[in-house]
Amino acid sequence: MPFGRLTVNANATAVFNQRIGKVNTQMPLLFFTNENGLKNGYLMGEGLWRWKLSVAENEADQSALNDLISKTVQYLSVKDDKRRFKVFTSKSAYDENESIQFNATLYNESYQPVNESEVKLQVKNEAGKIFSYVFSKTENGYQLDAGTMPAGNYSYAANTVLGGQKFTASGSFYVNALIAEYQQTTANHQLLNTISKQSNGKLFMPSDLLKIADEILKNENIKTISYEDRKYDELINMKWLFGLILTLLSVEWFLRKRNGEL
Repeated sequence: MPFGRLTVNANATAVFNQRIGKVNTQMPLLFFTNENGLKNGYLMGEGLWRWKLSVAENEADQSALNDLISKTVQYLSVKDDKRRFKVFTSKSAYDENESIQFNATLYNESYQPVNESEVKLQVKNEAGKIFSYVFSKTENGYQLDAGTMPAGNYSYAANTVLGGQKFTASGSFYVNALIAEYQQTTANHQLLNTISKQSNGKLFMPSDLLKIADEILKNENIKTISYEDRKYDELINMKWLFGLILTLLSVEWFLRKRNGEL
């Protein structure tokens, strides 16, 4: 950076200070400010590409400058969470066979973690059923193991009281359905071999697949089986036939009557 004297306010936090030749100064090169929750970062210079060349010349870690830039952006973009009561799950999605873990932190007016108060939690499933819990106290916070839960969406709400002031926190999580077929996607050949022996079968590896046809031809238990199902019905149950016979008899009687044979 150009030589000059730089003065910043007392709230600035310097990361790097300038060095003129071999002389270290107290003038910041890279510094941050935080006023009313608004973060700003300042680099008093130019030519970052020279840093890259210096890193390559000294055969240093090539990611040093990238890490500096990415962490600077991360620091400036993340908002400070000033809530005095925080409750959260260890992750947002669980499997059916996993225990649901909750953590909670309570701060006093000096923003120091305390755990004198009792923290209660209510978990509600999609059907509206509510499960009530009480957190266990740890060294500087609270912890709760709610055990396993069926698959579905859940919401939770926690509350506590500190110094006569009531605090609440809420959130949600999801439990995935456990599909047995997905638990082990690699073939267990030892298990397959055991099953084949118990059922008087055989296990064929991929290199022996052509032998399956020969085994089927030699197996006396594998035969073509034909089934015949016979069913008998009484003629009297065939109402259409009975009606036909009755109609023919009626026609015959009518014709004979008309011809004078009766």
